[in-house]
Formats: sequence, structure tokens, C-alpha cells
Amino acid sequence: MATRMRPEVFDCLFNTLKEQLEKKSLRASIPAECRLFLTLIYLAHGSIRQYLSLRLCSNRMAVVWNTLSPFYLSKPNAAEWQRIAEDFKNIWNLPTCVAAIDGKHIAITCPAHSRSNFYNYKGTYSIVLLGVCDANYTFTAVDVGAYGSQSDGGILTNSVFGQMLFNQQLDLLTQRALPNISTTFPYYFIGDAAFTLKSHLMKSF
Repeated sequence: MATRMRPEVFDCLFNTLKEQLEKKSLRASIPAECRLFLTLIYLAHGSIRQYLSLRLCSNRMAVVWNTLSPFYLSKPNAAEWQRIAEDFKNIWNLPTCVAAIDGKHIAITCPAHSRSNFYNYKGTYSIVLLGVCDANYTFTAVDVGAYGSQSDGGILTNSVFGQMLFNQQLDLLTQRALPNISTTFPYYFIGDAAFTLKSHLMKSF
């Protein structure tokens, strides 16, 4: 069953985004409340061109992302990584793990003149959501919009998050002793076989 947004939540979100959603023009423009409403409908359900302007929604989605991402997807600091690692240890028996990472293909209609950029291994067209989440399934980082033809490992390498990970810019603690033994092990992200084995990236073997 779909969860409906409560009026007070919409009002809170609107008050946060209001100034950036309002459009000043000599012509009558769509009210800011309607702009937010249409964008939320598109994010929740998608739609077709006859009902929603993709350009309108794309612009408003950028406003939503730029305003809210620093609050809801800010980069964890060392203490937060430590807390996440404790959750992985206690819930999933994975000591020193700080995140699970994977890609999700989002089906699209092939854009004109895009050749095979969006054509994926499943035989459909898509963009990719690369998600990083903690032990409680909460996103800690996302990268959206990569070509469907790219591998998850390649998307991670080319993403801002991946570059921060591989350049050791994520405030991860270096190493920690494994339970009941003196051997130390680095803090790491865990992914599937599509990713490359690195000092901070574990894959299935």
C-alpha cells in the first residue's frame, strides 16, 4: 500500500523550498505549491509527457536535491562511520564493514541519438542508481544517472563518492582488530562481483 504524505510534512517541505520554487515572470506562472506537488508525483510514480513536463520536473528535482541532500545525505564523519560499523557487526556479524553498495537499473525510454549508451546487459534501456547504505538499509550516499551500459564498478570509479573512497577522503578509520583475535582489518564497503577488490572494498569470493 502506498504511503501518503501528510499535509504537515508537505507544508514543512514547501516552506524549506519555497524561495527556490517561486518563479518571477511578467506572465502568470505555475504556483510554487503546484510545482512541488507535480515534482513529488513524478518522483513517486513517474508519468508521461501529456501530464507532466519533464523539463519542469527535472528543474524542480534539482532544487529538492540541492536543498535537502546536505541534511539527509551528508558525508558521515569518523564517529558516524564507527557507529555504522558497530551496527554491521551487531546485526550482520560483519566487523569493520561500514556500508553495502550496489547498482539498480531504472528502466527508461531510449533517448534520441543516444546510440547504445543506455542499453544494458538485460536488453533494455536504463539509467543506474548506485546506492550505498548502512546496516539498517538507510542510504548514506547515492549516484544517479549513469548510463545503463556501464558496470557498477565503473560507475563507482567515476562517481564523486568513489573518487573520495579510493583517494581516502571519507574520514574512515584505518584499521581495527577483529573480534577475539589480534589481527587488524581495514574498514570496508561490501559489494558484489561487479566491483573491484580494493583495500576498502570487499567483494564476494
